[in-house]
Amino acid sequence: MKWKNFYIWNKRLPHWRADSVMYYITFKHRISLDEPALSKIFSNILKTNGRKWDILALSTSADATHMLATFQSHQASKAKEIAKIIEPLKLKIQQDIIKHSCNTHTLLFYQESYDHIIRNEEDLDSHLNIIKSIHNPDLLWINQPSLENFDFLMNE
Repeated sequence: MKWKNFYIWNKRLPHWRADSVMYYITFKHRISLDEPALSKIFSNILKTNGRKWDILALSTSADATHMLATFQSHQASKAKEIAKIIEPLKLKIQQDIIKHSCNTHTLLFYQESYDHIIRNEEDLDSHLNIIKSIHNPDLLWINQPSLENFDFLMNE
């Protein structure tokens, strides 16, 4: 099955884009973050749910944040660029954490995020297990993803 509006671009990592797909997204933290900072990451990301994207699962730990998400329909000829949503959000979260803590690090997150198009049910289960592996239930949110509306690349 071909994805709609599929294209690839590279920065440091390759990034695949398409419409009507589910993404696993993760970004690493430059330093080990404490519980108040993790709570800010978690709440700020969930506040954006339903606007430009729909978050299906989210977890955050001292060293990284992980999520499954889909993006709102886009009328342009190219699929929505994840970096245009995630990078400003990371900047806002970083400013919020620095403002409300004694943390003097100006860069809390690595610049580039990793994203992966979920290709089939096994792939979904694998990435959902990564998200569920976070040991703090206060920093884990799952809206059980339904597979009905997504275009998967099936292995022949």
